Amino acid sequence: MAGLNNSMNLFFISSVLTAASSFGFGVLVLFRSTNKLLAKRWFLFVSSVALYGVFAALIAVEKNPHRAMLLWWLDYILGVIWISPLFYHFVNHFLGRRAKTSIYFHYAFAFLCVCVTPTHSYFSYTKWMFNSFYYAQGGWFYFIYSGWWWGLVLYTHFLLAQAYKSVTQAKKIKFATSFWRWPLVFPEELFATCQTSE
Repeated sequence: MAGLNNSMNLFFISSVLTAASSFGFGVLVLFRSTNKLLAKRWFLFVSSVALYGVFAALIAVEKNPHRAMLLWWLDYILGVIWISPLFYHFVNHFLGRRAKTSIYFHYAFAFLCVCVTPTHSYFSYTKWMFNSFYYAQGGWFYFIYSGWWWGLVLYTHFLLAQAYKSVTQAKKIKFATSFWRWPLVFPEELFATCQTSE
């Protein structure tokens, strides 16, 4: 892309690290796990985080506001929106919970978000931030999406915390690997929610 600038910023570096660590850890689990279905669900989840990282890195260096908006759309359509329902699905499978209806509902809502993303209701415009990159500013539907996304992520962590007390030591180690992913994604999503409320 002609608009790409080779200068790096912290958003670029953190995004590349997110993409590389997510994909690397996902591949490791996919090929080393004995529970293949669970490993595939984990791989899908961390792949959505990795895709978020890839597109966020591209956003971080894009200097054209129109291409930046296109990258924001792709970031959300292919990555960010799917993080919470994929994580919820993985955790339900991991804990042996039967929540098919709820899982289907969250995938359906994610698909609705995908359909709305390339409209002004989701992202209304991009704004030059920190003299570094164009940041998408949310429209009215973005706040509905953010409430759903955050609510589902927090509820899923609640399910994990609730189950943590009664599982084996081996599963407790697996819980820890699940929890370490979120410090990579939460700050950006929290920042996005706060920025759109200006």
